[in-house]
Amino acid sequence: MIHAHPLTPGHYEIEEDPDWEAYDLGRAPTPEPGADLTVAEQAAVAANLELATSSGSRYLVQRWGDGSVCDKTGKRREIEVQFHCSMTMTDTILLVKESKTCHYILVINTPRLCGEPGFKSRLDQREEALIRCREVAA
Repeated sequence: MIHAHPLTPGHYEIEEDPDWEAYDLGRAPTPEPGADLTVAEQAAVAANLELATSSGSRYLVQRWGDGSVCDKTGKRREIEVQFHCSMTMTDTILLVKESKTCHYILVINTPRLCGEPGFKSRLDQREEALIRCREVAA
């Protein structure tokens, strides 16, 4: 459960609910403080985006690491966050699954990608109508 930190506005601390087991599946990477990066390089590191294709549709992927330590492998949990174009009204979590031990996939459907070229699903795209022109004699 996430609670607002009392000392810093807008800062959140993760506090586990004692009634449920909770795991941190991963954290979005952040540039190291003091790293000598240009603004563009910092944005690329912060975005951590890759382009992927599956079943004829394109989507964006972020890979997050540094989650809770896995009790089965002893390594930190990792998650792949996938952003897919969907004409739904809001961002929606479609599924969360464990693809292999302590490695997870989170699929988010979002209309925000649909306006970008190449992200609409083939099912969402209209078929182009072929127009044939011929000369008309008067």
